[in-house]
Amino acid sequence: MSAPVISRLKVGWSKEYEVWRARKLGEERWVYVWADGIYSSLRAEETRLYLLVIIGINERGQKRFLAIEDGVRESTESWRAVSSDLKRRGVKAPKLGVGDGALGFWGALEDVFPETRHQRYWIHKSANVLNYLPKAAQPRAKSISILHEIWMAETRADAERAFERFLKLAMSAEKSWRRLRRFQYLADVMRGVKFVDGMRQEKQNHVKPRLQQVAAWSTRHTPDLTIARR
Repeated sequence: MSAPVISRLKVGWSKEYEVWRARKLGEERWVYVWADGIYSSLRAEETRLYLLVIIGINERGQKRFLAIEDGVRESTESWRAVSSDLKRRGVKAPKLGVGDGALGFWGALEDVFPETRHQRYWIHKSANVLNYLPKAAQPRAKSISILHEIWMAETRADAERAFERFLKLAMSAEKSWRRLRRFQYLADVMRGVKFVDGMRQEKQNHVKPRLQQVAAWSTRHTPDLTIARR
């Protein structure tokens, strides 16, 4: 497309966007809202810009974009401006707000809609939990979808049973962890203490130095039997 065509389209899109972002939202009851910051390649004064997106679901289960604004993802002020505008346009406090833990959205939600409950994205939570498992156990935890069974459970009882299964997996993995994770052993390593399979070799560490001492004493006290050549 030529530059004039692109400029003309941008003008039309901008007008449509301004009408869209000014529309009233009070006719619907928004039960849940999802918030996220989508990275934009545009830069402003060396600050990375994001699209701050809020999606709502109404009482009929229909999803709608409620807000798409530019701002800083981690900034409470940016999210407060977006949330305050939604409130001005008629949105009442949703029952639940869902988002990433790093968002400034949570501070804004406390200020604008203090009645709304908070919930982290389960996908992000699952990734954080898996990150604490040994790498060898992570593929198994993913493949058997135990974490998914927890948050996709239809009842609390089903979720608790899935949690117990995941807990057993974690405890099983813990048995294979090595004690080298404990920082107090670093001093032993620096002193030359020997470890086998992560366990300190106490007996060998006492016996070997003693043998070395005996060998050194023998070297010093053995007569020199070398016969000099004539």
